[in-house]
Amino acid sequence: KKEEPEEEIEAYNDCKELLENESVISDLKKREEKIKEKEKAFDAAEKEFQARQKAVDEEIKTLKRLRDELIGLSEEEKKKQEERVGKLVETVEGMSPKSASALLSGVDPDIAVNTMSKLSTLKLGKIMSQMKPEMAARLTELMLAVTKQAREKIKRNLAEQGGGSENNKQNMNKEDATKDNLKKGGGA
Repeated sequence: KKEEPEEEIEAYNDCKELLENESVISDLKKREEKIKEKEKAFDAAEKEFQARQKAVDEEIKTLKRLRDELIGLSEEEKKKQEERVGKLVETVEGMSPKSASALLSGVDPDIAVNTMSKLSTLKLGKIMSQMKPEMAARLTELMLAVTKQAREKIKRNLAEQGGGSENNKQNMNKEDATKDNLKKGGGA
């Protein structure tokens, strides 16, 4: 037990010598200054990061607001388009097939297809019989493409939701095959 106080005294003397040595003290002060400089640089970098993060957060809020506005405008435009198509459908339903065919041949093909898809089959047949064959063929192809895209979207949605009935899938596949056959010029 006597050795412990001697060891402590020796350690104390070593520390005392180090603290009295000016080069050690100078070195410790330099290290302390470097640490303080690094802390200041770190604090400045942290403040800059926080400022940038705040700017990014504000930009994200602005982008979300703009996205929501665009979605709202898009939905509003869709509603207006649907209203115009609805009025066009009413107008075409009241027209003679010859006049309706001239009207539908002269409008944008997307609008014509959208309108035609809402007409009764009987009325549509009469109108298309009055169209030039090239125009009737072109609009028919567009209608089939739109129908096929819609069917594929329905199939994807059904697949994502776990399927749907096997009977529905078989019916959709049979209808697709029949339409492809008709498009190629074959019989039903």
